[in-house]
Amino acid sequence: MKKPRPCELYVCNIPRSYDIAQLLEMFQPFGTVISVEVSRNPQTGESRGSGFVTMGSINSAKNAIASLDMKEVGGREMRVRYSVEMNPGARRNSAALNSTPKKILMYESQYKVYVGNLPWSTQPDDLRDHFSSFGTVVSARVLHDRKTGKNRVFAFLSFASLEERDAALSLNGTEYEGRKIIVREGIERTES
Repeated sequence: MKKPRPCELYVCNIPRSYDIAQLLEMFQPFGTVISVEVSRNPQTGESRGSGFVTMGSINSAKNAIASLDMKEVGGREMRVRYSVEMNPGARRNSAALNSTPKKILMYESQYKVYVGNLPWSTQPDDLRDHFSSFGTVVSARVLHDRKTGKNRVFAFLSFASLEERDAALSLNGTEYEGRKIIVREGIERTES
């Protein structure tokens, strides 16, 4: 049996007050939500009124589009599309709709943790499961070494709230798959 492939959706024309938690709640009735990102202005941190939702399968994505596209949300007509349709260079065919998007834009919540000293075999879903007892993990990203294609040994996880992120910090120094992991506040480095 074929494993369902994730499908990324582009969501726009949502109220700027909407955050990851509201989008997650809106899309959960249609299937497994793998990640939710709200696009933000990098200078101000203010929502751009759009984002990306990755559903666990093409069927859950189709159901979400059928139910939510053109739905009135906060006085606005929300639009929901396959993210590949928003890329004018992509060919519109069923293979493209079923493929994992080539360009992954990561708009994570501001409540991030860095997780280091992970085993080489770590997968995002494994980390999501391990940290989900602290709350909603809205995105889990294991970074890849581009030359070898192997997982590097660190990841970033985003939580829906500050309280959930702070609770997750308690795993610092605990064992994960035979390794003592480092968990600290995930602060993006900026070049000076």
